[in-house]
Amino acid sequence: MEIWTRKVNPGGNWNSKRPNVTEEHFSKLHDLCDIIDSHGDDIKVNFTQNKCFIYTNDRDVILADLNEKMIVAEALVTEVILDRNEGSVKSRYPGFEVRAYLRPRMLTGTEKRNLIKFIDQNAWHVRLNVGLERFVNNSSLRMRDYFFIDFQDHRLVGILELMVPGAIRKTMDIIYEDK
Repeated sequence: MEIWTRKVNPGGNWNSKRPNVTEEHFSKLHDLCDIIDSHGDDIKVNFTQNKCFIYTNDRDVILADLNEKMIVAEALVTEVILDRNEGSVKSRYPGFEVRAYLRPRMLTGTEKRNLIKFIDQNAWHVRLNVGLERFVNNSSLRMRDYFFIDFQDHRLVGILELMVPGAIRKTMDIIYEDK
């Protein structure tokens, strides 16, 4: 059986052969999908090319199901406690109330100048992530989906939206360990 996979190049084509995929691999993948489906909304799954990350609050139940079907040869389990509200994000930089993720898109020269002007005028009240800092200091006009700005005041979000309309993709409240 020949399986065609896509190269890492996002604009590429399906010209890489993976001849080592067997019927057993397909069977295990379908069993994994059945397990995922049976747990409904209790789990989150992230697939990469050769790994699968499963996030759940019912770790022991998932491991029992995986071991019963012998789907995985080795499972690395890490337990974390998520005790924050939905729609919030933790930060290690105190003093900020809200995080705004920016929309990935091409800016015009005027929009980028307005963004830089906003950042410069509010430098004491905002914090940029590293990617956005680099974007501000280079000639690129393409914003990425991982760019964000932390604000000390919710009102600054509205001002940014007025200066660069459509730049904000979503906002999240920032929480700290002591809250």
